[in-house]
Amino acid sequence: MSARLNAVTVARGRRTPSVACKLVLLYWCAAFVGATSALLVEAATPIYQCTQADGSESYQARCPAGSRSLQIQLAPLTPIDTEIDTGPPDAGAQLLKNPAFEQGASHWDMRGPVDVANATGLQGSRALVLQAPVDGDISRARQCLPAEGLGAVSVSALIKPPDGRAEPDADTEQAQDQLRLVFFASRDCTGDGEYGAKLAPTSSPGWQKLQSAPATPMLGAQSMMVELAKLRASSASLATDSAAQGKQPKTPAANATLWDDIQLLLVTRGQVKRSARQGIAAQAGQNLVQNGQFDAQTSGWQLKAAHEWHAFFGEGLTAGLAVQLAQNYPQAQEQEALSQCINLAQPGTYEARASFKPDPLSSQAGHIRFEVILFQGLDCQGPSRIGSRSQIPVGLNQGEPQQVAPAQNIPQDSTAQWQQASLTVEAPAEAYRASVRSLQHINSNGVLRVFWDNIYFGLTNTPAP
Repeated sequence: MSARLNAVTVARGRRTPSVACKLVLLYWCAAFVGATSALLVEAATPIYQCTQADGSESYQARCPAGSRSLQIQLAPLTPIDTEIDTGPPDAGAQLLKNPAFEQGASHWDMRGPVDVANATGLQGSRALVLQAPVDGDISRARQCLPAEGLGAVSVSALIKPPDGRAEPDADTEQAQDQLRLVFFASRDCTGDGEYGAKLAPTSSPGWQKLQSAPATPMLGAQSMMVELAKLRASSASLATDSAAQGKQPKTPAANATLWDDIQLLLVTRGQVKRSARQGIAAQAGQNLVQNGQFDAQTSGWQLKAAHEWHAFFGEGLTAGLAVQLAQNYPQAQEQEALSQCINLAQPGTYEARASFKPDPLSSQAGHIRFEVILFQGLDCQGPSRIGSRSQIPVGLNQGEPQQVAPAQNIPQDSTAQWQQASLTVEAPAEAYRASVRSLQHINSNGVLRVFWDNIYFGLTNTPAP
């Protein structure tokens, strides 16, 4: 057992031992602890500093006759270089290492023109300097951390964007400076991931603080990544921004952004829930959606947007549902149209389908999004992840279908005809519920109305044993 002497307090007077004596002391303590560690922890055995007539010193449990003795007190001994796994940290714990860059770039994975500069932080301390990328589309600094077993987390950072930047507020997707929190199913932050937060500064000058709402790791998350990113800005945009300010075009160095005091805090500790499967195992081809053809009007569905049921609104003049978005302002709006939480009696491969038709009388274009979200909680709550998702333009000026997440190609007919969205979903063992839902997005002011019918979610096969 290795140990260290935490503190030495001389009972009376003070004398600094020589280097050689210190080495003797450490050697003696190591041997002494190996023999009587339990007694030392309880501080039951006194230790004396023994000074001989010739001035030489030693540390012993009993000084030789004729020497001067001074009793010293030992603080409790602790092991050296020993890490104790105590499980998930407590709520409020900082999960990042070297969050304020006081140890330079230690623990951060850097790419592009990135540096840590002294006396540039908010309090005059060190700060990370991110310049616009020279090669590639992004300069960044990131940390990959374990996420398994954690509850909700929150990310924040201090940022000082370049002065005079003419960047629209709230346009996070196009923002040149971004703070990102991403969850991954892998253990090394590779492969497909889902955003827990994506934040961007406003156009105000000076230091700002970015703060996310608590984000729960996605279903099956093994790792998470905090990333400070600076996206490429074209030379034309830099010149335009500077011209608007009456200045010379900015150089990449003048377009640098400062980052400081990055925080990734644990909001709630994770709770491992082992839920028993509910219900009888489904048969392949069985529709698990309740009232998928709207024969029982809107029974079984959660509806958040303006809607109307009619016996002839469905495909083939059967029962169906019309969902309408009306926007009075020249800006986009998105709202959930309908959703249903479905029990997964077993893991496996599932298929989801929905028939829809844009109303030709709609005055505004947009798109529909059909998706399946997998949940661990039995009420479609708690950790979740996207099973599959697709996005299809509808209404005026529509283009080709866009695949937003792993999904099959979706055929598209004219706006006057019914269309079908189709997804394939792999449900893992930790998924107990699936939310089948559709969303409608309107591009600007006007009305977008969409008819829905024949919604299906069923098992295609089960995993091999």
